[in-house]
Amino acid sequence: MDDRGELKWFLGIDFKRTEDGNYNMNQERYAEAILKRFNLTDAKTASTPPEKSIQLQKTTNQEYQAFLSSKFPYRQAVGSLIYLSATRPDISWTISKLSQYLDKPSMKHVAAVKHLVRYEGDTLPTKPLCIATHNNPYADNHILRRSGHDCYS
Repeated sequence: MDDRGELKWFLGIDFKRTEDGNYNMNQERYAEAILKRFNLTDAKTASTPPEKSIQLQKTTNQEYQAFLSSKFPYRQAVGSLIYLSATRPDISWTISKLSQYLDKPSMKHVAAVKHLVRYEGDTLPTKPLCIATHNNPYADNHILRRSGHDCYS
C-alpha cells in the first residue's frame, strides 16, 4: 500500500478537510450525473422533497403496462438515489419507500422518483451534510461504540 496524498474524492463522494481536521463529504458531482443520466437537467426543479406521507400502493396490471410503455429506467433511478442517500439522510425514508416497488412500479412511482431527482437538482450545490470526525469522544468508549461521523439535515 502506498500513500496517494490527501483524500479528495472516493467512490463518488467529494471530501474536503476543514481547518479543525474534520472531513466534509458531499456528492454534488454524483447528483449532477444523476440529473444528466435521467434527462432531468432542464426539468423544473422541486424545492421540497416528496411528502413523507406519500401513499404508494401496489400496481395493477393496467398501471404496470402503462409504466412499461414509458420505458423509464425505474430500478436504475432508485439504485442511484440509494447511493446518493449516503450523504443525504433527508431523502433516505422516501427512497426506502420507492425501493419497495422495484418489481412492479407504476407511473405514480415514476413521478415520485422524478420529483425526488428534481429536488436533488434544486439543492445543488449541496452543503456538506455529513462530517467525519477524527476526534469523536465516543470512539474510545468500547461500551457505546458509536460511529465517527455526525449527519446534519
